[in-house]
Amino acid sequence: FVSHWWGEAVSKFIRCLEQHRLDRRLPSDAPYWVCAYANTQWDAAGEVGEDPAQSSFRRAMDRAQGTVTVLDQAGTTLTRVWCAYEIYISLIVNSLRGYLYDIYTVDSISGKAVGLTDGPAATDGGSGVDSIAKLCNQCQREQAFPLELGLA
Repeated sequence: FVSHWWGEAVSKFIRCLEQHRLDRRLPSDAPYWVCAYANTQWDAAGEVGEDPAQSSFRRAMDRAQGTVTVLDQAGTTLTRVWCAYEIYISLIVNSLRGYLYDIYTVDSISGKAVGLTDGPAATDGGSGVDSIAKLCNQCQREQAFPLELGLA
């Protein structure tokens, strides 16, 4: 499931999802649910309905293994009410079933996508790597993430 706002550049959005797929070592055909492509945009009220818990967004989240939030350089996603709802469901409601929550953005200096992952990602080490080494690898991979986005 992808939580985002529509104002980010599509090329950066795709770069974030490609990096997420690589970090999590997902197959190249791994599906991502994106509202802009999954919902009828000219009838958004019909897609949401009266109860957000019954919306297509929530049903998609309930079927997903996790959420990846894509942030633009201003952190706008974190200011959107609907995105805040998706983050709440990801971190509070769905966390009881081992749901993962990751955040990705494109670094404004390097132009590369970088993410903060819920625990070490597959790229941080396989079964032969001890847990301390995986955490060190995760810290190194996440070092370029612009933490100031959370303060936007």
